[in-house]
Amino acid sequence: MIGLRELKKRKKTSDLLHKFARGMQILSSSKMALRENDRKKLAQYTTELKLLVYSALPFVPKEELEKSPLINPPTTYPRAFVLFFSDMGLCGSYNEDILETASKLDIKNEDYVFSVGSMGPELLSHIGIETDGKIGGMYSDPDIETVSAFFIDILAIPFRQLTMIYIQSEAGTKGHPVVEKLLPLKLHTKRSTKQIFEFIPSPLEIVNEGAKLFMFSSLLEAFHTAAFSEFNMRWITMSRAEKQAGEMSTKLQIQISRIRGESITRELLDTIGGIIGGERKSR
Repeated sequence: MIGLRELKKRKKTSDLLHKFARGMQILSSSKMALRENDRKKLAQYTTELKLLVYSALPFVPKEELEKSPLINPPTTYPRAFVLFFSDMGLCGSYNEDILETASKLDIKNEDYVFSVGSMGPELLSHIGIETDGKIGGMYSDPDIETVSAFFIDILAIPFRQLTMIYIQSEAGTKGHPVVEKLLPLKLHTKRSTKQIFEFIPSPLEIVNEGAKLFMFSSLLEAFHTAAFSEFNMRWITMSRAEKQAGEMSTKLQIQISRIRGESITRELLDTIGGIIGGERKSR
């Protein structure tokens, strides 16, 4: 049977775990709010860029669109994948979901693989994939200049296909992996011959430059979405840990109280027994 001293040690450990989990919850919640705010701003910017491209697209000659490396890239160009992993652990199946999703995309040795998140390169090495570029440790307090430079370098390479894999989630619920193809651009619009205003620069330049900015903004939006999801999933994990630690602490306190009660009862019985025994002897 476990003694009172051991139960007290376990109770103290449970209390510490409860406080730690609660602290991590508060920190994760704060980081979630910051990243979600950044994501919403970028989402609005990305939408505006898409509208800009779509406004000029009908006035670009069809033959020019067919030659565009963004809309119809040469098949000789390589493929590229940008995988968003977590920066730290304690966030459930976050990284396992990314790896499982990536494994279904049949990534080959000749493909380019870029990893975002500190845990990415090591996890990818376990399945025989080496990264062509990596960045990590940016989710908590992102250095946007560094992150932007990383994505700009990726977009400077000509690809026939550019795919992002990241986790998207809502606050308090488990996230799910998203596969989003940025290249080739899927731009469908009705042709138009009626131009009611002048484009400066030309419609083709607006489409090409706007599309590049759209892809860059989409990568940044995915970055903040992945960051939000990591802190959200860590919040969920810590919430469960806090609950379990609290329940364990309560159970241990009940055991401690019961042992103390039994001990006090025994002492009272011994005392009463001694008093009664002494009275009998005196008679």
